[in-house]
Amino acid sequence: MPVQPVPPAAPVVPGHVLEELLGRGGSGQVWRARPRDGGPPVAVKVLVRGDPERQEREAALLAELDHPHLVRLLDVVRHEVRGGTAEVALVLELLAGGSLAALLARRGRLRAGEVVTTVAPVAAALAHAHDRGVVHGDLSPGNVVFTAEGRPVLTDLGTARLVGDTARAEVTPAYVDPVVARGGAPGPAS
Repeated sequence: MPVQPVPPAAPVVPGHVLEELLGRGGSGQVWRARPRDGGPPVAVKVLVRGDPERQEREAALLAELDHPHLVRLLDVVRHEVRGGTAEVALVLELLAGGSLAALLARRGRLRAGEVVTTVAPVAAALAHAHDRGVVHGDLSPGNVVFTAEGRPVLTDLGTARLVGDTARAEVTPAYVDPVVARGGAPGPAS
């Protein structure tokens, strides 16, 4: 019988019970969580790198991005940890439909009509963010996730930056803009 990998210990996020690790990337871990005071399940992204004050400022900007095809940021939780440092966690709407990357891995490609109903809403979400001076910075099929009803939603806004911000962000190498790969600042075209 194969040995099952030991799941990582769930971090502490005040007000939430982290139940299942959904994924991990360069900027953090995403967990399915349940609010301690009740309510529907949520996704909690625990950020593992960076300056907590900067992360909170960026999250406040992202909270103002209200668009049906951008993941909704519900709350920002700051938790003091050992050594006087802090962790920041983003509480997000939970999307249950799987990612575009998973869909492409299963089927190989989208049907023509699906291209339009997936790409056009994501492009509208990007335009909405760009109009407010925010650049996603890591657009990839893994960051487009569907609701249970099939609505495409652009996720991973925890890595977004303001236009012209030169801070290094985590990116998906196969999809990174060459300008950003060479150390340039992300912009709407990237």
